[in-house]
Amino acid sequence: MIKLNRTISIILALAFGILFSLKLFAAEPLVNVDWLKNNLSNEKLIVLDIRNKIDGGSKEIFGTGHIPSAIYSNYLSEGWRTTVDGIVGKLPPVKDLEILIGNLGIGNDNHVVVVPGGINSSDFGSAARVYWTFKVL
Repeated sequence: MIKLNRTISIILALAFGILFSLKLFAAEPLVNVDWLKNNLSNEKLIVLDIRNKIDGGSKEIFGTGHIPSAIYSNYLSEGWRTTVDGIVGKLPPVKDLEILIGNLGIGNDNHVVVVPGGINSSDFGSAARVYWTFKVL
């Protein structure tokens, strides 16, 4: 049993080493306007706009102006968080997140830039939560 656990640990360590050595995983978690502007034509880039009522945003407001090629997903109402046993804001089941993310056209090979409304710290918190959700997955 000890030998098996050690073998599994070694395999996991090697797998994580390989994954984190890939260029995609070496990307910084925050990008600036110049980086985004220079990468908008990259077919692997997905700009995910998550405006919602926290920041006074909506799909209608997204429709009036957004980053070119961005896709919209309302953070509060489209399944990024759920209520479990009366506790609001829990991480939804992986299967539900796979459906949500897949329906947005986001795959494992995409680099996702999450964009909040930029109004206050609460909407930045929504973006951080979506980022964390991707990291957990």
